[in-house]
Amino acid sequence: MIAGLGPAISLLRSRGRLALHEGGRGGTASAEKQRMRSAFVIAEVAAAFFLLAGTGLFLTSLEKLQSVDPGFNPHGVMAAMVPFSGQDLSKNQARQATFVGSVVSNLAAQPGVLAAAAVAPLPFDPDDGGSCSFGIIGRPAAPNDPGPHSQLTLATPDYLKVMQIPLLAGRWIELGDVASSQRVVVIDQRLARKYWPGQNPVGQHISFQCSDRTNPATIVGVVATVRLSSLEQDTSDGMRYYPIAQGDGPRADFLVRTDGDPNRMAPVLQRAVAAVDSSQAVSTLVPVETLVSDSLAGRRLIVRMLAVFGGLALLLAIVGIYGLISYVTAQRTGEVGVRMALGAQRIDVVQLILSQALLLLAIGLAIGAVLSAAASAILRKMFTDFGGGIFSSLALAALALLLVGVLAGLIPALRAASLDPVKALRTE
Repeated sequence: MIAGLGPAISLLRSRGRLALHEGGRGGTASAEKQRMRSAFVIAEVAAAFFLLAGTGLFLTSLEKLQSVDPGFNPHGVMAAMVPFSGQDLSKNQARQATFVGSVVSNLAAQPGVLAAAAVAPLPFDPDDGGSCSFGIIGRPAAPNDPGPHSQLTLATPDYLKVMQIPLLAGRWIELGDVASSQRVVVIDQRLARKYWPGQNPVGQHISFQCSDRTNPATIVGVVATVRLSSLEQDTSDGMRYYPIAQGDGPRADFLVRTDGDPNRMAPVLQRAVAAVDSSQAVSTLVPVETLVSDSLAGRRLIVRMLAVFGGLALLLAIVGIYGLISYVTAQRTGEVGVRMALGAQRIDVVQLILSQALLLLAIGLAIGAVLSAAASAILRKMFTDFGGGIFSSLALAALALLLVGVLAGLIPALRAASLDPVKALRTE
């Protein structure tokens, strides 16, 4: 296509000379006006190609991101977010532990619940919190060094079962890990590899650097790394899991796994919370799968917008090609009559008229392809997993435009081929 740009532009420039003389009856429009109309149609084709190709590229990247493994199984899990209200609960760690434990036990006993747990905060929660530095006992930090850093969360014993996160070493949080027992922590694989490369971190001790707690926690297990906020980028520094009975926070997120539609667990979660403490209210009920899916909302919005604008540009290109070819054909009625009177067949007339549409399409597609390739190179640096399937996206966009462009040009071409040469000459 690019190689044909020069000849194509030359043909456009010479169209005025190839057409019948301007000023005669039925003569063509001036070469300047003809070039202007052609330029508009070419721009419409190029814009449509650019937007359609962009839609394909973003759609391909979206499909790739949707297949990214978040490190847990969100399907079939319903979440209920409960912010603690009242001084008796919001500021009392022992009451929080009792409340959370009672709600989880209530949920686990409900029909249809395969497993129940609580966590604070929940992965992919837009209001996720918790991150702070920690110290590794036996490894003194350098002066002014804040030390290792990671996200942290509080969880109950069945959290791994609900989320189906693999346990890689040691053990997970147990019912016996309470406030009065030895403080324990489970870390993820990212932290283990970063701070204990080639070693088993189980049995090591870490301390808080952003808390008034002075007693260190013993690492009792290692779990697989999970995504915390987005399928597009993994921004986690690593995760530390503490027993919810050994910590406190502003809220708890209750989770239930079911083998059916998770939405049917919504009333079960609400009743379980109200049965333990009617003063506590569920602020949000949402399937975990929805939280994960919503992390790609921005990418989906881009795809929808490009699809809409691409469709509009395609429509404009169709109308432009049809209008231009129809106008030129009407102006060349006399020329068509002369050609047919001299022996030209209908197929020759169709080819003559359709070649104009193909010329415009070829130039527009060439320009659109160059713009799309340049934009792809830039966007690849800005968006994760972008740029895959560029050749298929360009090919599909070109095919779509060729099909609709040929159809738009074919209608006036067939109309011209059906002219009666005698009537056409009389009109001239």
